[in-house]
Order: sequence, then structure tokens, then C-alpha cells
Amino acid sequence: MNLFLLELLKYIFLFLIYIFLYKVIITIMKDIKSVDSIRGEGFFHIIKSTYKGLREGEKLTLLIPFRIGKSTDNDLVIKDSYISNYHIHFFSQNGEIWVEDLKSTNGTLINEKPLKEPQILKDSDKIDIAGVVILEYKK
Repeated sequence: MNLFLLELLKYIFLFLIYIFLYKVIITIMKDIKSVDSIRGEGFFHIIKSTYKGLREGEKLTLLIPFRIGKSTDNDLVIKDSYISNYHIHFFSQNGEIWVEDLKSTNGTLINEKPLKEPQILKDSDKIDIAGVVILEYKK
């Protein structure tokens, strides 16, 4: 191979590395922006708890998405027989925080009404998770 071709291949290779690094940096910046947008979504104030791991008066930071249940891969694990493996889910959609019961056995109440379908979470909403924990959402 002649020297010109080797030099050309070297520059093409460097160019491809720069393109790759640019794409990686852009992806990381998008991820950082999405993480920043979910921080500060409020917190839960524990109003009532029969579960030993949660104390009344305690505050829990809400980072979206957030899932509560008995299974160990939930964000908040509550090992209680009344709590389903995947009980309740909080997520963001169109700039709003939503809450959804994940077809739990013992249900979820929002402001003392059964949560039948996903709904937007509002400041001071009270979430009763199967009578085991009552959380108050605060922005």
C-alpha cells in the first residue's frame, strides 16, 4: 500500500472515532436532561403506616418513575401480605405526575376513592395502599 492511502485511512478512522464520540456525548446529555426533569417532583409524607419499615411523619423523595410493591425490584419495597408484588406505579406523562394501580389484589385509594384507572397526582392527594400505608403527595 502506498503512503497516501495509509494516511487517508488514518484520517477516515479518526473522523469515525470523532463521530462516535459526538454521538455518545449527545446521548449522555439527553439522559442527563431527562434525569434533571424528573428530579424535584415532590415527596411523600407518610401519614399512617402499619409496616415496620416506614415511620409516620417520615418523608420519601419521589423520583419518577417510582413503583411500590412487595417484590425486591420495586423502588419502595413493602413486605406485607396485603401489598401485591407490583402494587402501584407513579410515572410522568405530558409534564404531569400520574399514579396507577397495577391490578393489585387489595387495591389503592386516592382521597378515599378506589383508583380504577391512571390519574394525575395533585398536591395533597392522599394515597392509601391496601390499608397498610397512607401517603400524602406534596409538590
